[in-house]
Amino acid sequence: MDFIKTSSLRALIELTFQRNWNGLIWMSRKGVTTKRVKTVQTALSRISAQPRSPAGRDIFAGCGGMSWGLEQAGVTQTKWAIEYEEPAGQAFKQNHPESTVFVNNCNVILRAIMEKCGDQDDCVSTTEANDLAAKLNEDQKRTLPLPGQVDFINGGPPCQGFSRLNMFDQTSWSKIQREMILAFLSYTDYLRPKYFLLENVRTFVSFNKGQTFKLTLASLLEMGYQVNTLSRSTLVTKAGAYGVSQSRKRAFIWAAAPDEVLPEWPQPMHVFATPKLNISLSKGLRYAAVPSTRFGAPFRPITVRDTIGDLPPVENGESETKRQYPDDPVSWFQKGIRGNMIDLNDHICKKMNETNLIRCKMNPKRPGADWRDLPNEMVKLSNGLHVNLIPDCLPNKSRNHNQWKGLYGRLEWQGNFPTSITDPRPSGKVGMCFHPDQDRIVTVRECSRSQGFPDSYKFAGTRRDKHKQIGNAVPPPLAFALGRKLKEALLNKTLPRQALRQPL
Repeated sequence: MDFIKTSSLRALIELTFQRNWNGLIWMSRKGVTTKRVKTVQTALSRISAQPRSPAGRDIFAGCGGMSWGLEQAGVTQTKWAIEYEEPAGQAFKQNHPESTVFVNNCNVILRAIMEKCGDQDDCVSTTEANDLAAKLNEDQKRTLPLPGQVDFINGGPPCQGFSRLNMFDQTSWSKIQREMILAFLSYTDYLRPKYFLLENVRTFVSFNKGQTFKLTLASLLEMGYQVNTLSRSTLVTKAGAYGVSQSRKRAFIWAAAPDEVLPEWPQPMHVFATPKLNISLSKGLRYAAVPSTRFGAPFRPITVRDTIGDLPPVENGESETKRQYPDDPVSWFQKGIRGNMIDLNDHICKKMNETNLIRCKMNPKRPGADWRDLPNEMVKLSNGLHVNLIPDCLPNKSRNHNQWKGLYGRLEWQGNFPTSITDPRPSGKVGMCFHPDQDRIVTVRECSRSQGFPDSYKFAGTRRDKHKQIGNAVPPPLAFALGRKLKEALLNKTLPRQALRQPL
């Protein structure tokens, strides 16, 4: 749901930010000037007086993958989270019981925060947003964070509007999703945390000729944050280099307040061979993701077998949510991901229709097998209809689409998972979703392991809801690596440099 009028959204794109970090904060919008009197300097001094883990706020929190990884790094405590979808919000609550979770539209919560601070006249919002903010109960209003209480804002604004997997990126829904980046920046502008971490799909960097990306950087700079050049402040990561078996590529932006140390980027820990990643920018420029594992890394890649090889076999459409582990773990990844769990949960999968089940069974159980390995023949279904094993649309358009490589494809035991998505299906753009040996689609638990979620992590709602929560999440091991660099930045500020050089 969007609460900002279309005309206001266009105006927001044209914002001219004028910021003075130590004094009054001004914002001009088409000649309308507003101010917030409280100084950020005073707010930050209140934070510095309390020796504690940075208090975090996760916006567009999903089921909590980013917060989980950051907390496991021992660097932050997510005290507040906002998630619009009820199942994902419930999952966040189950796994972060100490956090206050608002299952609501982020614009409504920001309006309520500004009302609590007496700044409602400075808030540009619709009547609907105002009404919904007023309907929050007293307990909810009491737990709203105020400027000076939030040290760290992190989150991943909806990525579907920027994603190449979205075939409907020009619809109104996709445009609204893209504009949520403005809400994320508005929270940063008002709450003024010490640190800021944004996550999105890699094409966020190049979408709209890089204009949205440049607006984000320019807004942070005008607010007074440290955001250096592309090679320093922004990183396109490959999740497989940080401890998961997945080719997921994501863009991140770090920002830090003037008196803080800007975190560095984590070095890859696992060799992960993927095609060199280049992103086209305006004026003929190209951005190459760094760092690379081209010349090696401390550990070998995590494979599909490492990730799911210890899980019991299940059938097409399996719905039993709890079962036993059949054997002991056989890899360090399996041992770590199981933890102290006795029961295996959510090892359930989508039920394929008869046609796709036949295609799956006819697909060779060998590395790299996909639709091109299916026999070109007709089969008779139980209802008497005859269908071609090879979908009619694929051969005719394969030349223009990389041979539709991977569609109706099997995972490879010694390979990696493709990018985890919200709805694994063999005919989708990420169609490699058949188990290496079993005739079925990958299960919820297998997908969660591909993202690095521990087996103890709880997802909420229907099977489809759970797949969506997993596909939208930041892999916790990647968030963990980022969190360790934030912890290092905090230590660099508080400890003498000579002490940091001493062996631990």
